[in-house]
Amino acid sequence: MTPRLSAVRDSSIGEQTGLVAELTAHFGSDGYLIAVQSTKDEIPTIWVEKHRLHEILRYIKSELTRPFPMLFDLSATDERLRRHHDGLPIGSFTVFYHLFSFDRNQSLRIKVALDSEALSLPSSIDLWPNADWYEREIFDMFGIRFDGHPFLRRLLMPSWWEGYPLRKDHPSRATEVGQFQMPPEKLVMAQDALQFKPEDWGLARTHHDQDSDFDYMFINLGPAHTGTHYLGKPLPGTGFRFDLHLHASAGRYICGEETALINALEGKRAVPRAKPPFPQTVGLWGKPTVVQNVETLYNIPHIVNQGSDWYHRLSRTQDGGTKIYGISGRVANPGWWELPLGTTAREVLERYAGGMADGVRFRGLLPGGISTAFMTEEHLDFPLDFSSIPPEVGRLGTATMIVLDDHTCPVGFVLNLEKFFARESCGWCTPCREGLPWVARILMSFEEGRATSEDLSLLKMHAKWLAPGHTFCGLAPGAMAPLQSALKYFHDDFERHISTGGCPWSKKSSQQRVLV
Repeated sequence: MTPRLSAVRDSSIGEQTGLVAELTAHFGSDGYLIAVQSTKDEIPTIWVEKHRLHEILRYIKSELTRPFPMLFDLSATDERLRRHHDGLPIGSFTVFYHLFSFDRNQSLRIKVALDSEALSLPSSIDLWPNADWYEREIFDMFGIRFDGHPFLRRLLMPSWWEGYPLRKDHPSRATEVGQFQMPPEKLVMAQDALQFKPEDWGLARTHHDQDSDFDYMFINLGPAHTGTHYLGKPLPGTGFRFDLHLHASAGRYICGEETALINALEGKRAVPRAKPPFPQTVGLWGKPTVVQNVETLYNIPHIVNQGSDWYHRLSRTQDGGTKIYGISGRVANPGWWELPLGTTAREVLERYAGGMADGVRFRGLLPGGISTAFMTEEHLDFPLDFSSIPPEVGRLGTATMIVLDDHTCPVGFVLNLEKFFARESCGWCTPCREGLPWVARILMSFEEGRATSEDLSLLKMHAKWLAPGHTFCGLAPGAMAPLQSALKYFHDDFERHISTGGCPWSKKSSQQRVLV
């Protein structure tokens, strides 16, 4: 590897320089740092030496001024076919740690280059317990070992699987070979390997076909450290007890659809089921099943203890209770707050989030995550509940608002969302599997200056034909909600991309643009 500090050309230059200065002041300039990388997502990215990785991560997590205590992601890439390194470290594989600082409201990426003859790093479980899952996944996909990991073994692939699926030397990578089909006996082995076996996780086994007050909860919020939680002895005067076990799913966005989650729990491919029958009648292992999220379950004890009338009075509208409202984007104080259901978007934005950040103005927001439609200034006073938002405007969704400001390209904003949806499609139905990648490609043509008026018409056509009723589940219709509303409220921005031959925001100063 050739040590080199690359030029930093994006709007994160201040943060990059400050972080490097802080790290250098602590570790000295004796080679802990290899390079600083300029990235399109503007996340400060620092390459460090392998032998000093663990002490650097420990310092960044807990000792750095305004530290980065959260491990948001940990993954790897196979670099052996890369030909253009742009002065960055040359290695067979790259492992990166995506960290987050709540005090700074900022991400940081630490990268390490590995040679194919020495594919190992120290485990970081002692720093972040959720690294347990990530490290096992990287080992399973790339064959990279993490020294000190207490349980490093196959996680996603059967134990008899040969090779590492995400390495470029694997024979069945992407579309390089013909259609893959397992022989029946190997299919049985693969399905068996996907089954959830409590003993493998140190849990006691109970049978779903027997009466039992014992259950498992599968968490589909991304990688999480597996834990077992005891909920108490039998209630006084009764023989009832309930033990709850948490199990981290392999995770896919489609598992937010209840029947896809049930299929995953049964060890099958995570695709939606036809309904009816509905899970409440025929669900997990053919038994009646209620799939709920943690926020809903959290409310149950309070409703039982205080009564339904008390819970209903907490709300400002006919929909009872409270809601956890979140807001992100270029606001003064991004965060989460539990508020009465029916709180308006304006109140969350201005009172709790402190308004827009200095130097930017409000243009719109997604009220309930990435699969909801844009709301603009005229909609900010609607009560954010499940009944008050008119259908032609949109829906509440998760109440986790994402704010669009006037320094962010709305086309690039939507492109970022559609690329995610295209990647997360389970591929079960043709409109979603084929349509979402087309939408992403068309939006990319706007950003790159190749779009025409015909492309604008194609986007509108996709927004219509991937709407509810045309796909097997709600993933593609959810993907169309931000696109369709962006075409409605920010149509002039799409036209400007065509007339100016590219993204107008790319022609502004780097401090005033967001690259996707």
